[in-house]
Amino acid sequence: MTGEFGSIFLVFAVAFLFFGLIPGIGAFFVRSRWRLFRRRITESSLYPFLSYSDLSRRGDFLGRYRVFGYLEAIQGENSIWVNNGSFTVEADLSQAKLYFLPSFSAGIRTLPVERLQEEIPDDQPALVSWNLIYSLPAGTQMFIAGQLFSEAGRAVFRSRSRDPLLVVLYDGERNTIVQRAVWGGRQRNEYWNQSTLA
Repeated sequence: MTGEFGSIFLVFAVAFLFFGLIPGIGAFFVRSRWRLFRRRITESSLYPFLSYSDLSRRGDFLGRYRVFGYLEAIQGENSIWVNNGSFTVEADLSQAKLYFLPSFSAGIRTLPVERLQEEIPDDQPALVSWNLIYSLPAGTQMFIAGQLFSEAGRAVFRSRSRDPLLVVLYDGERNTIVQRAVWGGRQRNEYWNQSTLA
């Protein structure tokens, strides 16, 4: 009887480990990662827009800025040039992760979704490390926010260990990026994550 009880306890313990504990730990990790993304999006919305006069400021650290633009060129392995319509600025993505924001279809029927009056979209932003991206088409719309440095007479967005760049690739209207990122920046099923696959 004791051996049978021990076998049943072992079955429940294994089931709890693989169907409760491991997915639960993964869920907390996933939830904290998306909470950090939403917080960084919100904080970056308070950064000043980068202007041409900021590029000529003196000093190594120029400040924290944000810029909307489109990809103009990729230089080497880690540098990109982003054009905001008035000037071009460099960004070093060697330590960056890129968020691909799901787009909303244009049209009268989907306009409320763009204005976030409907349910949360089915797709969440995709998170990809820069070193896993081999190419991006010129003209890709981007939002970059973070620390700007002056290096060899040019301004460069660069990540630091505790202050990584925020890079969001998107379609649609740029004035809805913050709302859409906060609205959709969450895991649809937090208990289905990388830990669950174990």
